Amino acid sequence: WHYRSKHESLIAFSNSKYYENKLLTFPSPDDIATKVNYIPVAGYYDRGKTRQNAFEAKAVIDEIKHRLSDPVLSKRSIGVVTFSSVQQILIQNMFDELLRTNPQLETVAIDSPEPIFIKNLENVQGDERDVILFSVGYGPNKEGKVSLNFGPLNREGGWRRLNVAVSRARYEMKVYSTLRADQIDITRSASEGVAGVKAFLEYAEKGRSTLGIKKIGAEIIESGFEKLVAEEITKHGYEVHTNIGCSGYRIDIGIVNKEKPAEYILGILCDGNNYNAAKTARDREITQHEVLKLLGWTLHKIWSTDWWENGERVMNNTLEAIKNAELNTGKVVEEPQAEVIHMKPATVPMTFNSSLQTEEMPAVDDNSIRTEYKVCNLEIVMSTSLDDFLQYKNFKKIKEQIEAVVETEAPIVKNLLARRVLGAWGISKLGVRINAQFEQLLNEVNLNKTVTDGNAVFWAVNLRPDEYTGYRVSTANGQKRDAEDIPPEEIANAVKEILSHQISLPKDELVRDASRLFGFARSGTNVEMAMKKGINKAIANGYVLEKNGRVVFI
Repeated sequence: WHYRSKHESLIAFSNSKYYENKLLTFPSPDDIATKVNYIPVAGYYDRGKTRQNAFEAKAVIDEIKHRLSDPVLSKRSIGVVTFSSVQQILIQNMFDELLRTNPQLETVAIDSPEPIFIKNLENVQGDERDVILFSVGYGPNKEGKVSLNFGPLNREGGWRRLNVAVSRARYEMKVYSTLRADQIDITRSASEGVAGVKAFLEYAEKGRSTLGIKKIGAEIIESGFEKLVAEEITKHGYEVHTNIGCSGYRIDIGIVNKEKPAEYILGILCDGNNYNAAKTARDREITQHEVLKLLGWTLHKIWSTDWWENGERVMNNTLEAIKNAELNTGKVVEEPQAEVIHMKPATVPMTFNSSLQTEEMPAVDDNSIRTEYKVCNLEIVMSTSLDDFLQYKNFKKIKEQIEAVVETEAPIVKNLLARRVLGAWGISKLGVRINAQFEQLLNEVNLNKTVTDGNAVFWAVNLRPDEYTGYRVSTANGQKRDAEDIPPEEIANAVKEILSHQISLPKDELVRDASRLFGFARSGTNVEMAMKKGINKAIANGYVLEKNGRVVFI
């Protein structure tokens, strides 16, 4: 069973081309329409110079801006996948500029339960988001000529990278491309990856008809009592589709919504061929029903024994179920929230291909160890010169200030502690004399401290470093700490909490998740270094371990 994709069209290409349709996937109530949309982009691929496609990049950024600006669309998490690393860099830079010039969008991005990722197909393994935006990048150059050099896709096993890249979406995929499928002449290349790109673009442009999968429609099931049921329902004026789905699992009968012909109002499950194909009773009676209901299906069950014993009564009950579904359609329309996106492992066993395995979304629950960061606002000292800080008569006051800051803000790194105290004296730079005096007074206070990678962290008397389990996030404007001012112990605890929900993550993805948790929408060098120190601390503390490029919760 495959559970990530909430619409079969999102996994149908991979299932057909790479898994021989052996993945059992579930159709959705809106299965009639596809969720993989091809967006043609006017422009060209700058093959000779930058090897980037600025036209596609702008289209992707415009879509991100539109989604972050919309109160409904912004609820859906976003991932961007490019077919080359240089295209990834271009879109990342444009995204950073978008957030820099639109602070309100940066706030929306930070508040998202899953950060926006921008990756190329070589490092997107294991990631997933509600909406995936593709930038093919490659395409006709300015003169209209198409090269079949698609970078990593041309290499041996390139088709595997494509397979992973095109199966990351939960709800929707948009493929932005200046390249059309008919512009790829596979007779000019023996690469499976190139053939895969052509097939994928054909699928995005034309839909499931390109996969050789039988279309749904008003065709009648060839045998069994389901045929009779479908025929009887049709006689009552309803449009009926049968054998709904793309994989080995099908819904026997679907009743088309008269008001919205792209959707079904009711799915009817029978105990015929599809029912008997399930390997276990749990699959038949629990797993299938739970997943279908999460996808939004209203279901009605018909048993063959009941049909043969009293077909008229069964039909009356079925027509009543259809009418009830019609009455309820459209009453409650809510965007699926993060809680229903994922099945709990205890509820549904994950037994499908490991390359498509679902991971829990990073989230912070009600029992979070996160608290609000509180700043110690020291009283400003009326100082006439820098020398006041060096005078013996003021040493007691300075030590009291050090203790006050530590009491409020511990654990606190030495540099931030120094800035708090010196700021009260109007000192903005830590010169040689000032630094020496501060170090001496700091030692005289005799605070408890830990040292990681040469950086000291100071602790209040009521805090034990070996028992500290929390982390703090600033919510007030102007009080957010710089990344290097966050003790690695706090980041380690945040990493532990993230992975307690996720189980495991690629290290770079964990860096981004931790960055967002502390309020950093963009992971610059300083932020990345701080998060990695925290991850190393979590490893040293025995919270997690690093294995094959992933960080795993213990």
